[in-house]
Amino acid sequence: MKNKIFWIALILLVPLTVAGRTVQLLYMTEPATGFFKQDMAGLGIAMGAVLGAALAAVLVLCRCLRPEARPRPERNIPLAVVSFLLAAVQLYEAAAVMLTDAGLGIADVLHMLLLFGSIAFFAMLGVSCISYLPLPHILTLLPVLLWGFRLITAFTHYTGIASIAENILDIAMLCFSLFFMLEQGKFLCGDKKKPGRWLLAGGVCTAVLCAAATLPRYILAICGQGSLIHDGAMPNFTDLVLAVYIIVFAAGLFPWRQWKPVH
Repeated sequence: MKNKIFWIALILLVPLTVAGRTVQLLYMTEPATGFFKQDMAGLGIAMGAVLGAALAAVLVLCRCLRPEARPRPERNIPLAVVSFLLAAVQLYEAAAVMLTDAGLGIADVLHMLLLFGSIAFFAMLGVSCISYLPLPHILTLLPVLLWGFRLITAFTHYTGIASIAENILDIAMLCFSLFFMLEQGKFLCGDKKKPGRWLLAGGVCTAVLCAAATLPRYILAICGQGSLIHDGAMPNFTDLVLAVYIIVFAAGLFPWRQWKPVH
């Protein structure tokens, strides 16, 4: 029953937040600034507050219910597929960084190196899911470093308090993504003190925020409404694939039906 509560929360929150964010971009946001229209600001803030309260409720439930993860399956084909997909998307992102017309600065070089490190982790995780090759524990640190770097550069990229407020959803997404990477690394390294206590809750929150931050923008672009997306809020396809990866990762560890260990 513990795991079902979290899966129900995920099933409800993802479509609701994606739909709500799409409505915000269509009718409540000024494309030129990225802020809510004056007559819609109250409703927009209220919708954000409801999402924040829902994510906080997920974390509180995690604290109270403490769902436990089962041992990671030796063979997990779906996880291998999404791991390879995430590695491929990050490889494309690294290639885009290398081919930038503006030239490579120190931050770009560091970003590219961290991307290659994260690619190595997800590729090796995929290999370990379809073979008996172990995943080197040191590799679990690499995606943590990448998402930490992305969070730091988000604050430096968004100049001024107004710009940070405009991209608050992206900031929240990166914070939870970093938290999930930390919890994932602890789990894969064999931390048995509190297995699954925060991994599932962090995964649910991260998947919801990744979907809310990316899917509505892609939906508008596909529907020919790309002009409604502010230039400073373009989606990163890596974040969308990460949401899928988290769902598949969690499904292998926290099944819908109660898992009972075999003695």
